Amino acid sequence: EIACDLVCLASRIDPANELLLMAGMRFRHNGERWVPTKSVPGILAAGAAAGTLEAAAQLVEGRLCGAAAAAALGYSVPALPDYEAAWQAMGNSESVAGSVVATPPFPYLAAQLRGRKQFICLCEDVTEKDLEQAMADGFDEIETLKRYSTVNMGPCQGKMCGRLAVEFCARATGRDSNAVGATTSRPPVIPVELGVLAAGAHHPVRRTPLHHWHQAAGATWTDAGQWKRPEHYGEPLAEARAVRNGVGLIDVSTLGKIEVTGPDAAELLERVYLNKWADLKVGRVRYGVMCDEDGILFDDGVCARLGPDRFYLTATTGNAETVFQWLELWKATWQLDVTVLHHTSGTAAMNLTGPRSRELLSRLSPLGLSAAAFPYMALREGDIAGVRCRLLRIGFVGELGYEIHCPAAHAWGLWEAICEAGRAFDLKPFGVEAQRILRLEKGHLIIGVDTDALSNPLEAGLEWLIRFDKPRFIGREPLVRLKAMGPRSRLVGFLLNGEFAAKDDAQLPSRERQGAASDRSLAPPPRTPQNSVPPVHSIEGCQIVERGRPVGRVTSARHSPTLQRCLALGWVPAPRSKPGERWFVRWNGADVPAVIVSLPFYDPDGIRLKM
Repeated sequence: EIACDLVCLASRIDPANELLLMAGMRFRHNGERWVPTKSVPGILAAGAAAGTLEAAAQLVEGRLCGAAAAAALGYSVPALPDYEAAWQAMGNSESVAGSVVATPPFPYLAAQLRGRKQFICLCEDVTEKDLEQAMADGFDEIETLKRYSTVNMGPCQGKMCGRLAVEFCARATGRDSNAVGATTSRPPVIPVELGVLAAGAHHPVRRTPLHHWHQAAGATWTDAGQWKRPEHYGEPLAEARAVRNGVGLIDVSTLGKIEVTGPDAAELLERVYLNKWADLKVGRVRYGVMCDEDGILFDDGVCARLGPDRFYLTATTGNAETVFQWLELWKATWQLDVTVLHHTSGTAAMNLTGPRSRELLSRLSPLGLSAAAFPYMALREGDIAGVRCRLLRIGFVGELGYEIHCPAAHAWGLWEAICEAGRAFDLKPFGVEAQRILRLEKGHLIIGVDTDALSNPLEAGLEWLIRFDKPRFIGREPLVRLKAMGPRSRLVGFLLNGEFAAKDDAQLPSRERQGAASDRSLAPPPRTPQNSVPPVHSIEGCQIVERGRPVGRVTSARHSPTLQRCLALGWVPAPRSKPGERWFVRWNGADVPAVIVSLPFYDPDGIRLKM
């Protein structure tokens, strides 16, 4: 241990060639320096940026490039000396077209350093072990290695670690460093000053009205955008079981809560959502999805009709502000007579859910709560424990449930009243982790977790929502073209855990057994180490492979305490996305067997939602 105030990484001299790389010029390493190998019309490089470090050579090169630039602009210039001859005359041992010189290994590869943590990129905290893991997962090309591990993506943009990453990739793949290539640096061209990096990072933190209650209850926190949310209160699996068998309560105040009113309110929603809203009856709730102009999934949520010209909708936690601005943008663009009100901060929300939630709530409210009086996907307004609330009967976690919205100032009192009444029912507060398990059992996707910037609703299993008979909605034209082309991939549900055997086939429907049997001859033998069952969380983000090649990815994975199985959602090629198809998930250098099954995993007929 050495007491110090600053750690510096001593690296080789690299050219300031960011602008040249972005212009399309390419470089190779000759064993000592980077030299350009591909010219770009209209771009000339001289001096250190072109790999020329000797002062005399820089002067000659500068004159040559200056004269060439002037000649290209039509000026009369003296006859240019031969570049190759001038280069050789300066005593340079390697010609411009010379062969590549093998690069000696970096000191960090020395044998005496084996067994110690070896940092490749100090900016992004990337070690040699991180790169080994990334390459074992199939990211063995320098550009994909960069994006998967974040090496070279720090403030220095590879100035300190770029060469190390290239050398490591070359050594691991048995290639020459020039065959590996180099990544392209991005702005800022001038490095960020150390003083800026040393300054404290100040990010806004948002807390729900119930934050300090959760803190006192022993919550473990997780970040959801700017919000702090309870991840769990100690035992997420026990919390999930409580919801399935009794009743649970979760704080969902972070959801976006937006009211849309005015004569054109229904028209605005018709145009920004994929499905219809004009025919939604007052007092009813509907699930809706938004796309951007390219037909890419943007956000989802539920919307309730409060009156003929008044709607109340929810947005995902991370997109609440964006959805609000999205509605404001389009109402102005289309000049619609609509007022959009943002109630996220002023309104708290909590979800009381589980088979005993109706019984508990009936002790606190005079509202009619029977299935006939308050059916699934309905809205009611009334008092709960003396607080005026808005209730939505929805079921993201797959059980009888009531999403309760109330003024933020009354949230604490209402929450404690529900908890007090819930003592007789063994009510448990539950956090985000239990919610993730429960929603996965129902096969419900999460925008931004199970989707990315290329995901469209046709491939994500949401085609049933799209109403192409509407004359206009955002994303309609791209979705029409995508529908005509047919899906390339599908978001599907998996069972996995590395313990699949013949007995599992007997648990599948007959059509799925046939699909599994027909495909078995195409699948490579599993490479899962004996007695190795991966932690389910670590499966998230892993590649789905076919004959050792990546063809998809796992987006969500959890162990289900209800079904006692390992469940997952993931993207696979559309031709092999039917139930019964078998795949392998590349995890930590091993192939874990997986089989596609029909969604949802739990309560496929939705009986518990509608009870």
